[in-house]
Amino acid sequence: MVLVGCLVDTLPADENQLLSTPQEIDKKYPLPQDPATIKKVRETRYAENKAATLDVFKASLNAKKPWADATREAMEAYCRRMSRGLITPANSIEHMDFLTRVKSAAEAGSDDPLIVYWNVRFLERNDPTVGVWELGKTREKRDRFKSAVTRLTESKYPASIRVNAAWNYAMDVHRSDGESEEFLAAERVFWRTFGELLVAKDGFSQWTTHDISQHILTHYHGRTQNRATGWKKVEGAMIDAKVPDHLRFLVEGEYLIAKAWDARGTGYASSVTKEGWKVFRENLADAKYRLERAWVADKTNAATATAMLTVAYGQGFERDEMETWFRRAMELDPDNYLACNGKMEWLMPRWHGTAESAREFAYQCYRTRNWSAQIPLLLDPTAKERLSPTDPRLKPMLVDEDAWARVKAAHDGYVNAYPKDKWIRTRFALICETTDRLDEGRSAFTALEGKPWKWFFKDKQALERFEARYAPEKR
Repeated sequence: MVLVGCLVDTLPADENQLLSTPQEIDKKYPLPQDPATIKKVRETRYAENKAATLDVFKASLNAKKPWADATREAMEAYCRRMSRGLITPANSIEHMDFLTRVKSAAEAGSDDPLIVYWNVRFLERNDPTVGVWELGKTREKRDRFKSAVTRLTESKYPASIRVNAAWNYAMDVHRSDGESEEFLAAERVFWRTFGELLVAKDGFSQWTTHDISQHILTHYHGRTQNRATGWKKVEGAMIDAKVPDHLRFLVEGEYLIAKAWDARGTGYASSVTKEGWKVFRENLADAKYRLERAWVADKTNAATATAMLTVAYGQGFERDEMETWFRRAMELDPDNYLACNGKMEWLMPRWHGTAESAREFAYQCYRTRNWSAQIPLLLDPTAKERLSPTDPRLKPMLVDEDAWARVKAAHDGYVNAYPKDKWIRTRFALICETTDRLDEGRSAFTALEGKPWKWFFKDKQALERFEARYAPEKR
């Protein structure tokens, strides 16, 4: 369910003060942004990714090949990409730098299995500067993907790296061929790799276990229309591998949250049946219990506190209880965009807050200046409501000049931090086109230099319309 307009009310006259000066709300309900913790979290993410990629490469025979330097540079770029934050890697300048260096490594002749896989996975199949209509899907490309995945899954890279390749290939085959023999074979490779991942005890492997488990549960729900099917497979594998209780309780808690929302649906409260409410409440209560047990077992995992925020607005926690879980999540990971988004949901009028409380927090997010994690973008009502920059609902929403001021403030702040970021400039130029504000979007369009972030465009015609409106003389 997407409801627009919750933050679209009168912008206070002292907007600049709200953007830059701490307010009373910052004292009453702090948004933790400890610089030392931020530094430590980012360094840890970098180090964990380095241990799983670059360090493995350096210990291999390939480290003495003529293309070794280009390969190391690509892997270093990957680690920088992954250290920025859990929500931003795929739409960041670090991602673009990573793609550039992978391409350079491939052109240098790198035959390392991870570079070969990245080249196919990220450049040939998912380059954001290439339209989906330009990529094309052929059997030859499928075979190259399969070959790259096979080499990587049989390599000495850890399961925390190999498991995503195995999963991506299995899902690619399933989307094309359904329950084919090729898919079933790919699925077996994935489950074997997943089993290896589960027995690894390092923090990066446990993070990957949590992440990939969510993909598994979502896939099996769509595939069987029964979310429990996926959970039974994940749970069985976790029990066999003797996965730590805190991790199993976390994944089960998130499974129960999703199951609760399956019962409730995404419509207005009045559309939910009596039975739907019953199942919703029961599953959320069970989820809360599992997450509490996960937290008791391990108070260092920000994901547990973050997941509890979804329970908070579904169950209707009192504000102080919600704030306790939010503080826990942000103290452990100040880059935690998902926790900020979860708190914002609780504060929305449609849940347990007011337009005023949501607006206060939106400005508080902006004042973090944590552009790396994109937290200040929550000031932008279109970002908060997860609206596409081409969504027709933007036009009536942003007729309100005060709402538009928030969109522009968030964009301008981000561009000031990342002036070469094509994702944010394309997004802003598209919003301006959708809302007939071409004069305001022209500078963003010009800065793209004819190379927009094409993931925003569904087809060639949409891109051409965008370009024609900004530069009709070139069409």
